[in-house]
Amino acid sequence: MLDAAKIVYKKLAEELIKIEGQELINQGHRATGDLIKTLENPVVDIAGGIAIEGRMNRYGLALEKRRGSGKPPPVKVLMDWIRVKGISSPNRTTRQIAFAIQEAIRREGIPTTGRKTPNGKGSFRFSKVGRRTAWITQSLKQAEGLIEKRTNEAIGAEADVIIDNLVRNFQKAL
Repeated sequence: MLDAAKIVYKKLAEELIKIEGQELINQGHRATGDLIKTLENPVVDIAGGIAIEGRMNRYGLALEKRRGSGKPPPVKVLMDWIRVKGISSPNRTTRQIAFAIQEAIRREGIPTTGRKTPNGKGSFRFSKVGRRTAWITQSLKQAEGLIEKRTNEAIGAEADVIIDNLVRNFQKAL
């Protein structure tokens, strides 16, 4: 049972990955694209039904919520990120830039606001939409209409199967 609904939900799961990936890009989280490549939304059986389960690498959850000030990421990780992003300065080495970013993260958390930087934007300068967190929440908000539409399709598909089975059983009984 629920095979017809699973087909509809698998389609929805693929559509959600596209929406999630686009939200990450819009927020400026596509340095390597590795997070987007790890997005998975398998349709799983649960008690009494089915569900779409969101999976990704651990970094994805860190981008959903704001990281408070305190312990910053290691300088080596920041140096790798700086290279991937193509960030450079004629007056500073990659290591010096990494230390400056590390200090900003220690002081402000993630995302950095840039209150004490010349451009005043911090990491928000990478965002096209003015957001740097809540990419999962935002993706689901954007997909509300689509989720409702696909859920109605899944219910209709299952109802069709049930009715077809009832008719077939009734005809056999005659």
